Amino acid sequence: MSEPVADHRPLSILQPIDSRAECPICMLPLPLEAEQSMYESCCGKIVCRGCTIATKRAAIDKSLLENMTQSQPSANVELIEFQLTAIQDTPCAFCRSERPLNVSENVKRLQVRVDRFNDPVAMNQLGGYLIDGAEGLKKNKKKAMKLYKRSYDLGSPEAADRLSYYNTANPTLKSQYLKEGARRGNINSCVELGASYQCHGIDEEYAKSLVMTAAKAGDEEAMNIVWMYYRGGHLDKDDLTATLRAKQAASIEVKSDNREFAKRYYAFQMQQGRL
Repeated sequence: MSEPVADHRPLSILQPIDSRAECPICMLPLPLEAEQSMYESCCGKIVCRGCTIATKRAAIDKSLLENMTQSQPSANVELIEFQLTAIQDTPCAFCRSERPLNVSENVKRLQVRVDRFNDPVAMNQLGGYLIDGAEGLKKNKKKAMKLYKRSYDLGSPEAADRLSYYNTANPTLKSQYLKEGARRGNINSCVELGASYQCHGIDEEYAKSLVMTAAKAGDEEAMNIVWMYYRGGHLDKDDLTATLRAKQAASIEVKSDNREFAKRYYAFQMQQGRL
């Protein structure tokens, strides 16, 4: 891990992670796991997978479902619903626009979001595609970095975290972006910055506070580190208990029946080799 610069921002200016964005449909906080939400290139909304899959479930012919599940063991009923859900061709759950026909159309929509609406999330998406050479785009790290920097200048916490990752060769710049990512409430930045400060003995109390902030928002990795602090005698029981309670509350807050169904649906899809 690169040596961070010695000065750092005080904890008091950290933005609370529990004020993160909500799904515009169910109005619940978006899950921390990126794969549990979906960015819609048509309207620029980030919709939780629970609402996306709920839209597909609502499109199922109920009489067909009833006929197919009649006399079936209860264990098979949900599997049949998974199969019917998978074949539903539904529009955007928020704005009802038709889905992109292919990856090329999706990229064009993202470019419109960037050029016309100055959308930092679209910039991050395109930047990721350019880094990986995905969605039919050629790898272009220089162009990706410009998009991340533009997104960063617009206040994106994710862009700050990505810029810290891609500036490993420049410890000062990496530290600058990492600290800004943590200040803006990015989970990964909080955990990495806290671990870096702890590793190098730079203000251990501040380091613990960063990791505890992420854990209280529901992050499992951060919670595991908090447990390590406690078992190593670096954290008292009251702080551990407060962190556990906050994490549990945050985890409960993002749950819903639709989201739990979506998790099981995507697990089924992965088992079938469809994702």
